[in-house]
Amino acid sequence: MLFPTLEEVRRLSENYRMIPVFWEIPADHWSPLQVFAAMSQGEEHAFLLESISTPQAPWQRWSYIGWNSPFGAPVQELADLPAVSPFFPEKPELSGGFLRMQDGQCRMFTEMAAYDHMHSTLIIMVNLYTGTDIAAQYQAAEIRAAEIASKIEGVRLKPQYRDDEPPIEVQPSGGMTSVTNAPDSFELYRRLRSSRPAPYLYYIKADGAYEMGAADSPDAGGTVGFYANHGMQKLCTPVVSVRYAENRAEIRSADPQETEQVLALMRSAKLENHDA
Repeated sequence: MLFPTLEEVRRLSENYRMIPVFWEIPADHWSPLQVFAAMSQGEEHAFLLESISTPQAPWQRWSYIGWNSPFGAPVQELADLPAVSPFFPEKPELSGGFLRMQDGQCRMFTEMAAYDHMHSTLIIMVNLYTGTDIAAQYQAAEIRAAEIASKIEGVRLKPQYRDDEPPIEVQPSGGMTSVTNAPDSFELYRRLRSSRPAPYLYYIKADGAYEMGAADSPDAGGTVGFYANHGMQKLCTPVVSVRYAENRAEIRSADPQETEQVLALMRSAKLENHDA
């Protein structure tokens, strides 16, 4: 059953251009990584934001997964992003909006999911748009939410594995470290989140490349973040980040020790019998 009701959505459509609807299901047998692995299949753009910190709590209640990105926009066009959708108390803060990339571009996401670490549930979010048949969109959103849940159920992550053959090759290059024969980007992210826990962890799939990183605190001038549709912003500057394309990775960090830790992850064997 969707929240809010169709009647409430119709009322909200008088003042907002977009209204998110929520479908909540038990998910103690899932993880945010599994949700991302399922929903990023076949998508050119997708993201995973884990443990986003807030002033109220050093570790946030929600992890966010987004996919289905129909268009992008330059960051400067979003400096004064208006509140185009409502915010619902006790629901995820991020229900759509623009994900800001390190290259200064943003991607709009119309479907998202939020994993509730407090209650081990998953909230699937679909955005409805005013100006078209709200009732038909509402009915389609309920069907779509069930399709998403079924797709996630059909995916199981394999245990972490060793994939560092042939040996990686490392070469300093300006302010970054270039690595060839790097391990698969998603496997590298799994290692990073296990060995380098941080209040803010992200993994982004965009335009044939992958970005991942860890940050210790929010940052008003951050290079990676999210502009929510109801006006909220969450931004950070990564302590360490990795951009990955094909089998080549670029590690960026002002701290040489952080770079060495990522290189160690690339060379390491993974834990056997371990699912994320």
